[in-house]
Amino acid sequence: MICVKKALLTAKNIWKSLGDREKEDYYHYREMEAKRKQKNSIIKFVELPIQYIFGYGIYPFRVMATWGLTVLLFAIYFWIFNGVGRVGNGVENAESFLENLYFSIFTATTLGYGDYRPNPGYHLMAGILAIFGTFMWAAFVAIFARKYMR
Repeated sequence: MICVKKALLTAKNIWKSLGDREKEDYYHYREMEAKRKQKNSIIKFVELPIQYIFGYGIYPFRVMATWGLTVLLFAIYFWIFNGVGRVGNGVENAESFLENLYFSIFTATTLGYGDYRPNPGYHLMAGILAIFGTFMWAAFVAIFARKYMR
């Protein structure tokens, strides 16, 4: 496996010197993947979703897709529990799916709630979404800068 890593590193450096960023990114991804495969199986399993989402800084649109999917899933969560008697409304004043989506987007971007806010039983979920959204925006900016601003 060490020979494979060295070969991938060499290929990456050759493409870098030739100025082909796409090929360089390809071999960088493969090199990082080879390093991950050398770790013990539990660590490999835990890192697999992280590797797929962030792609070692090669795939910025995977980060955006993950962010969008998470925002959509939280909107569905708040919408499903909106009006359930024993649980209460997920989001105050939100009566349609689009209003719950609006709330979810604004929570994930940490811009503020405006007309909507979570009811007391849903503050934790809104907080988790806000933290996740902030982290994903930071990851996107870092990956975008690495990929397109070098």
